[in-house]
Amino acid sequence: MLKREPQAVQAKIGNTIFFAILILSLYWDVGAYNAVDMKNLAGAVFFWLVGQLMNNYFNTILIFQNERAVFMREKANQLYGLFPYYLVKNIQELPFTIILPFVQLLLIYWGVGFSTDNLPYEFLQMLLAVFLLSHTALGMGYFISASFSSVQAATAVAPSLTLPVILFGGFFANSGSIIVWIRWLQYLSPLYYAQMAILQAQWSKGPVMG
Repeated sequence: MLKREPQAVQAKIGNTIFFAILILSLYWDVGAYNAVDMKNLAGAVFFWLVGQLMNNYFNTILIFQNERAVFMREKANQLYGLFPYYLVKNIQELPFTIILPFVQLLLIYWGVGFSTDNLPYEFLQMLLAVFLLSHTALGMGYFISASFSSVQAATAVAPSLTLPVILFGGFFANSGSIIVWIRWLQYLSPLYYAQMAILQAQWSKGPVMG
């Protein structure tokens, strides 16, 4: 991808740096010294995770629309099947779901004031959580892309999937305050699990918001 789409790679790198600067501007040295700082720290985590989710999700919602004709022709010629195609697409994204979040986390970790009591465990747990979230977002994007043949339909439906994921991610509403009959929807949100994993690592000696 680096050779075939250099501008796309440069855009991803630039976006990574810009987003890190934005997080540092909003959440510089919030630490977790009191209740207000804990809320700010949780906000920094959620903001970072939403950024990772959106970047990976919207980068893939038009994959099949752009490559459908080539894929269908080569599949008809029995050059490869659906699973190898999907697997290669995921492998192709590995450098961007590992290296870029790693660089971004290096840029923001000490500036925001994340816990350093148990390094590198806390750092690695954050990296693992965002890696799994990124690949879940890729899968969501591939699902939308494969479900609609037109660009207009895919882009129109895409926000309808991300909005519930964000709203039930555990930051905007506490689990106990959500109406009982829709509370289960939070367990379908990958943001919920990513945020809980990171906050558990950050506040292992105290309560985790949920």
